[in-house]
Amino acid sequence: MKIKMQMKDKGRHPYLHMLLRYGLFAAGIVLVSVGLELFLRPNWIVPGGVQGLSIMLAYITEMHMGLFLFLLHLPFVLLTGVRRKDISAWMAWIGLLLLTFATLLLHPVPPVTEHPLAASVAGGLMLGIGTGMMVKYGAHADGVRETAVWLRKKTRLSTAELVTLIHIGILALAGFLFGWEQALYSIISYFLAYCSLQFMLRDHFDLMMVWIRTNHASAVKEKVSEAYGDQAVWVSSPAYSNTSPNELFLIIPRELMTRIQPVLSSADPEVSVIFTPIKPSEAAEYTRR
Repeated sequence: MKIKMQMKDKGRHPYLHMLLRYGLFAAGIVLVSVGLELFLRPNWIVPGGVQGLSIMLAYITEMHMGLFLFLLHLPFVLLTGVRRKDISAWMAWIGLLLLTFATLLLHPVPPVTEHPLAASVAGGLMLGIGTGMMVKYGAHADGVRETAVWLRKKTRLSTAELVTLIHIGILALAGFLFGWEQALYSIISYFLAYCSLQFMLRDHFDLMMVWIRTNHASAVKEKVSEAYGDQAVWVSSPAYSNTSPNELFLIIPRELMTRIQPVLSSADPEVSVIFTPIKPSEAAEYTRR
């Protein structure tokens, strides 16, 4: 199996780039911890995801939210360490430990505001922007998507549908726990966090275009579809319209890059593969119908 990588140049100043990366990573942790401990948690506003579950558990048990952030994120960070053997696994651990420490440190600090609307807006924006900075520079964000991927194997729903249902379930639990008027502020916070996170990751290379050259195209497509379902999206050639029947183009999440290689080799030991990172906006253009 022949494998090639096409990566974009990160510039002529690697040390400056590294310093900027770690600085923004730390700033993201500060924003998330401030948004959670000084805006959302004191007003019992649930932004969805693991953070929302942590806030509800802190309310029920009267324990520190940071403890539940650590415990609920821990399995997914461990999974990241198993799947990735590079710097991103270490960054996931560092991000979790620093976020836990920062939230515990800020816990005694009085909230910035006790107005629920102001808290939901400011906290949601801080959470989304901070999470985007953490994810962009190597940290693990949330376990909702990983949970949805696992559930997808047991249901007929897509990953996106399952992610939506999980967040709806968390927000519904918040409504039962804190009241439906308070749930409205949680929805506002979730919406703003989601939009700001998407804005931060609009140029994030979290997807890979896979160019496959093989003499067994049908077998390759069958193996990949069986292994990954709708996580792997087949597209026509992005370079030219008259694609050779021996060439396949596939978009996958970056985390599947190493795991897809043995799947391809099992269908065709002589397969040749080129991986190219792409932006979500580029992926949308390729898959647009």
